[in-house]
Amino acid sequence: MIRKAALGLTAILLAVGAVAEGAEPEQVVVRNRLYTDQSDFELGFIAGLSINNSLTSMTNLQLDVTYHLTEAWALDLLAGYALGGPTDLLCQAQNPSSGSNCPGKSPSIFHGALGSPAVKNDLPNLWVLSGPNVQAGIRWEPVYGKLSLLTELPVHFKWFFAIDGGAAQFARTSVDMCASYNTQSNDCNFNQGNGYYDTLFQQQWSWLGSAATGLRFIFLGRGSIDLAIRDYVWADSYPTGFTGAQFTKSNPLQGVTITTGITNSLFADLGATWTF
Repeated sequence: MIRKAALGLTAILLAVGAVAEGAEPEQVVVRNRLYTDQSDFELGFIAGLSINNSLTSMTNLQLDVTYHLTEAWALDLLAGYALGGPTDLLCQAQNPSSGSNCPGKSPSIFHGALGSPAVKNDLPNLWVLSGPNVQAGIRWEPVYGKLSLLTELPVHFKWFFAIDGGAAQFARTSVDMCASYNTQSNDCNFNQGNGYYDTLFQQQWSWLGSAATGLRFIFLGRGSIDLAIRDYVWADSYPTGFTGAQFTKSNPLQGVTITTGITNSLFADLGATWTF
């Protein structure tokens, strides 16, 4: 019995040793990075698309300048320009009976609001990134690995996390607060060029924060393709408790209650970078 146990233990140790010996070349290869980026700069271009769209959608184009403090830690500076605004669903919300193309048929949700005004509330999360934005932050790259797609074609990659903060220009198109009424139809004017009703439009600068995680696939020595998910957060505000008769061009939010909150939006990022 003792002999069988000893033989079994020996077999297990030999198997573990064989596995460890087989894994050693892989560990050595992974440790042999294609390049070291400590004290190096990095220049990248990122295209980000919002993925949790409903009434709004956004595209954010950014330049990323990075300085690598160590192999795992880096400082980021992101400067971008965003294109954001309402989707087709905004017009459908303003005129549910118009169908998918929303040609601006009367009556809409604004019809008769001037004659017999009823208290209305606007919708949250309508502020969108629209215009320039800038962020600074820190990036952590805790994992460096290698994928062997083919025997002669190893793909090196990094897994990273980033936290950034800064400021951005935002825009907001109201759903319920009409800015221009047609006195003949007693309804809100429809803007054919924009594809939705002529409602309150706001624009402002405010704070912006984001966190991202993703993979960087390294190629051509010091170049990489980056795939990431970035979560943006910013301040939200929207009018509540207003009537159609309250709107004035000079001071549209006079006497209107402003409700505040936080907007959260997910982006899918695709980037290309070069370290030098």
